Parts: sequence; structure tokens; C-alpha cells
Amino acid sequence: MQNLKLPHERLKYIADYLHLTMKQVSEDTGIYYTTIAKYFSGGLLFKEKFAKKMQETYNISAEWLLTGEGLKFLQSTNLDEYNQQIDNALSKIENMQTDLFELKTNLLNIKNSLNNTK
Repeated sequence: MQNLKLPHERLKYIADYLHLTMKQVSEDTGIYYTTIAKYFSGGLLFKEKFAKKMQETYNISAEWLLTGEGLKFLQSTNLDEYNQQIDNALSKIENMQTDLFELKTNLLNIKNSLNNTK
């Protein structure tokens, strides 16, 4: 288990768990990326206002984020929502891979037919 004694360690843990980038947290919370980067590194200690924003945005317990006490998430049903979002993203990636394979096949066929006409 990761060391989660400090707020920024819990923040990084949650971001990893939910597959969030600092850029995404910045966009989702409306907080400058540079500030988010400082929160993630521990260079700037975040306050209750940020913890509440994370709670509103991702249903993470602000209390847990600040103190490490209590449950990480407010409602476990939201994990189902995140899992569904991840599944949707994976499905899109699979579709893109299929499309890229078809495009590659078509381009190779064109190349072969051009080379055969020489």
C-alpha cells in the first residue's frame, strides 16, 4: 500500500486510481494547471476549498483527502460510473484500432496495385 500520510499523497493516489491526469483535474475543477501541479507535488498545501471542489467533481470525500480519515468516496455507486467511463474509453480505443487496421490494409492494397501496374 502506498504511503498516504500527506494530502498530496492521497491526491496522487486518487488521481492514479481514477486514471486522472493533472491536466484533466485542472480542466474539471477550473483551477490553474500550475496550481494543480503544485498540489500534486506537495509544493503547495491545498485547503478545504480545493478538497470540496474535488468532492463535488469526483465524489471523493473532502475529509479523507484533507485528513486521511473516513471513506475515500462519498458513494460507491460513483465507482460504477467511473468504471463505465473507462469501459467506454477502452471500447473507443478498440474501435480506433480496428479502423486503423482497415486503413492500413487499404493503403497496402493500393500500394500493391500501384506497384503491379509498373
